[in-house]
Amino acid sequence: MPSFTTVISFVFTAYIAHSIYGIASMFIAPHCAEEPCLHPFTQENKGQVLVLYSKYQRPSSLSDLELIDNWEDFNFSESHEKYVNFSVPRQLKRNGTMYLHVFFSPKNQKFSNWRDFLQQEYLSHTVAPLTVYQVPDADTFSLLGEKNVSTEEKPRNVVFEKKPLPVTHLRSKIQLNILQHSSPLPRKDIPHEIAPLLTVTRDNRFVPPVYIDSLSFRIKDLLKVDKNTHEVNLHFSYSPISFGKLRVWVQFSSSLEQMKNFGFTDKDLDDVKGIFTDTNIYFLCLTFFVAGFHILFDILAFKNDISFWRHKKSMVGLSTRTVVWRAFSQTVIFLYLLEEDTSLLVTVPSGLGCIIEVGPFLIC
Repeated sequence: MPSFTTVISFVFTAYIAHSIYGIASMFIAPHCAEEPCLHPFTQENKGQVLVLYSKYQRPSSLSDLELIDNWEDFNFSESHEKYVNFSVPRQLKRNGTMYLHVFFSPKNQKFSNWRDFLQQEYLSHTVAPLTVYQVPDADTFSLLGEKNVSTEEKPRNVVFEKKPLPVTHLRSKIQLNILQHSSPLPRKDIPHEIAPLLTVTRDNRFVPPVYIDSLSFRIKDLLKVDKNTHEVNLHFSYSPISFGKLRVWVQFSSSLEQMKNFGFTDKDLDDVKGIFTDTNIYFLCLTFFVAGFHILFDILAFKNDISFWRHKKSMVGLSTRTVVWRAFSQTVIFLYLLEEDTSLLVTVPSGLGCIIEVGPFLIC
């Protein structure tokens, strides 16, 4: 009968192989062998992008939309950057909510009015929150002032600070992407990550979807909005995106939403976003591969520790001082991480290590 180590190693290897296959298959676009097929609508890689905002996620009429910027003769096969001065509406100064609406048309036509632009058939649309509610960074203050005055001498001078409330913050950096894919897609076999993003016309053509990268939304880029904020500078970045990368990015965004439902805070999610956006994709894959083996070795070490202490009836032959010190230091580190409200990505592994070190006192 195979040992526990052999079984765990085999399961881990099978899991890694399946994960590599699953990720690799996402970068392979489905091929349309027979009709009906959806053919891409492209016109010399030129188009028009319209950036709007609204207080509604689903505006009922064009009057609910306001123009931020209009990009004509837009070459969506190349990367671009642009800074736009945004006049803060009165609603945001009153702790309101705003949504960013981006429209893209591969038809490079001239319109006298941007509302006429929204009436055409070949149009791709996406929406994302332009604002979030965040507790502002609190200024440092001295509770007792410059002098060390006891509460018995001057009890009226003691002021209890109220807990700050979340206020409106504006996203200052926005990353836009447009799908670059020139091959036809099978109408009945479109991946579920891409299907909701496609705009299909009556002549079986699809408009390249425009996508707002939510992974690029970072806490450090948020701007606090108050009554004295009249104008902010928005940084728009654009880069074309491949079929596989768009699928992966949509999957990651969906996973972050699930993590938020499981109780992860915005800070935890921001740490996860930093892993994907601030790291090279190839180095990130190597990191995942090494981290997988690290988890495997931790599981095997945990198994060996349990097996050792199960058959150990006393502390004979062991340094009691060393065992106590290791358990004490690991417990202090774990409690410190809890006190500082550190990310769960760090606290959970530290808690498992604390269990491993304290376990011998419960067994012997």
